[in-house]
Amino acid sequence: MIPIFRLHYDSQFRSDFHSGMESIFNTAFLTDHSYVRRFEAEFAAWSGLPFAAAASSGTSALEAIFRALNVRGRKVIVPGNTFIATAAAVRNAGGQPLVVDVERRYLAPDLEAVRACLDSETAAVVTVHVGGLISPEILELQKICREAGVALVEDCAHAHGASLNGKPAGTFGIAGAFSFHVTKVMTTGEGGAVVCADADFFGRVSAAIRFGKDAEDPLLHRGEGGNSKMTETQGLMGCLELARVDGRIRRRQEIAATYQRLLAGSRFHCLTPAPGGVTPYYKQIVSSPFPVARIKSYLFENGVALTGGVYERPLPRQPTMDLNPWNFPVCEEIAAHFFCPPCYPELETNEAQTVCELLLDFERRNG
Repeated sequence: MIPIFRLHYDSQFRSDFHSGMESIFNTAFLTDHSYVRRFEAEFAAWSGLPFAAAASSGTSALEAIFRALNVRGRKVIVPGNTFIATAAAVRNAGGQPLVVDVERRYLAPDLEAVRACLDSETAAVVTVHVGGLISPEILELQKICREAGVALVEDCAHAHGASLNGKPAGTFGIAGAFSFHVTKVMTTGEGGAVVCADADFFGRVSAAIRFGKDAEDPLLHRGEGGNSKMTETQGLMGCLELARVDGRIRRRQEIAATYQRLLAGSRFHCLTPAPGGVTPYYKQIVSSPFPVARIKSYLFENGVALTGGVYERPLPRQPTMDLNPWNFPVCEEIAAHFFCPPCYPELETNEAQTVCELLLDFERRNG
């Protein structure tokens, strides 16, 4: 079986990790200390921004942004084609997620839908770089948000190393939230980070991660917040992951290029970046006229496991959101006809070739 994911650590990584853990045990600071500070500085530099605030998860990173924006009691526009965490973070911060449909090419929020929803109660608009793709429409979305006086927030959970016209993910809005969950482009097991350019906003985010604690007097709590701090073990993992992430991104891009080359001319269309765009290919998203359920079943019968795509169960299909899926036709189209074959650094080239052979065989059988 070709699995949905593998993760490998070589002997040098393991040795460096064990040495780092000895240092952590020797200092006895197990959370939010020197390795976390080092990781924040290094991740900020790698992301092309002056500030990074580490958090316990990508969801808590998003939540810290929304708390820093004080969205409580206000609306936050989110795309329907995203993981539940995007909306959950809004709710956790006291806001009301307002779900809009998306566009087909890069899976970003539909601009006309965003315009129609903006009003005096809107605190922010969220764009999600699904699969690591940055939509060129983000430039127009910036303008829309600026004219409406609302914050643009980037959900960068898939977008480590992504850029558009030389601008990295996380630099288009007031802040970007990254996830370091185990399957992501880089991982700390669980973990997340907020990146931003504004020192004052960074301070508010950092406070939200630490119960709203005052930067000067740790006994005062001036804002809302929770306990979303990153542990030293996660910080250590983050530092080690940064040392290898560029090579792992290149390998993801090689695997994606294999899919694109072998599926060219077929009815399977691989989504690729916009001109001037770079993606880490957290997912190689593929669309086709065939039902995803049939493709998924055929591949599984032939030894290939697929993930839940992006997304088979989008927000409009989640019971907790209480929405009518048929009001989101593009989300429904994506759920029915878009899928993600295995794409990770540990995947062998011949395994990607096997997946392509099976897809082409499926196409021949189903005309």
